Amino acid sequence: MHSFPHRIPLAALSLPPIVPHQSLSATPSRILFIDVDGVLNRCNWEEGDSRAALHQECVRQLNRILAATKAGLVITSNWREWIEEGAMTLEGFEFMLRTHEVVGGRVVGVTASDEDVQGRGAQVAAWLAKHPHVRALAILDDESEWPEPAAQRRRLMHVKGKKGLTCATANHAMRLLKTPLQKRPKR
Repeated sequence: MHSFPHRIPLAALSLPPIVPHQSLSATPSRILFIDVDGVLNRCNWEEGDSRAALHQECVRQLNRILAATKAGLVITSNWREWIEEGAMTLEGFEFMLRTHEVVGGRVVGVTASDEDVQGRGAQVAAWLAKHPHVRALAILDDESEWPEPAAQRRRLMHVKGKKGLTCATANHAMRLLKTPLQKRPKR
């Protein structure tokens, strides 16, 4: 058994209480699809970075977005695999974010696994198809190519992985989350 050099009792963390997740019908109408690596941290796995700790300034920018928009979070990152594989619940992921000082962020879902749906754009589209009440969205990702669909590309903010989420990108995300989606034509 491994012991950690310093243990902090959970009660000493002074985190806001967990709000129980409600039914899907209670999913917020504003959704922020978020990658973690390269957005909330400044990792560059291709260059051999081995730490995935969230970066304080990136978290501060995310907190600004969440406070201004009350958007729900949908995790698009590979970190969602913890939830997909049953190692963590949505509430557990949300708690983990709070331990890294993300406040006000309600994790309302994750996109489909790579095995079920190929490509982040298609995964976002599949999530949105199951949640037609979404009225505004923004996507934060460090992936430079986002081939599908074109409407999502207009809502995608490409974050430079070496910088992470910046003030300018956060401001753009807030504008998008306050701008309603165009209504889909009825067939």
